[in-house]
Amino acid sequence: MGLRAGRYSLACGNSCSEGTVTHPDHRRRGVTTALKAHALTWAKGEGHTHAGTGGTVLNLPMLRVNTRLGYRTERMWITWEKDL
Repeated sequence: MGLRAGRYSLACGNSCSEGTVTHPDHRRRGVTTALKAHALTWAKGEGHTHAGTGGTVLNLPMLRVNTRLGYRTERMWITWEKDL
């Protein structure tokens, strides 16, 4: 189908998803939203009470997916880099 589900981990103490990628030929069909919604339903059924995800502020489609699924920004952070 062209979807890399990324990683769904319980290592953060609850449930976390990261690295979800949909092949360009299959984007804008709700595939990622459905996959992440299913993972959240599963996690809730397993008794988890918190879910986390992350990503760049430049990835507007994923920001929309996460907003649709009820995620909210917990805290803001910035990464600093320097060329040497």
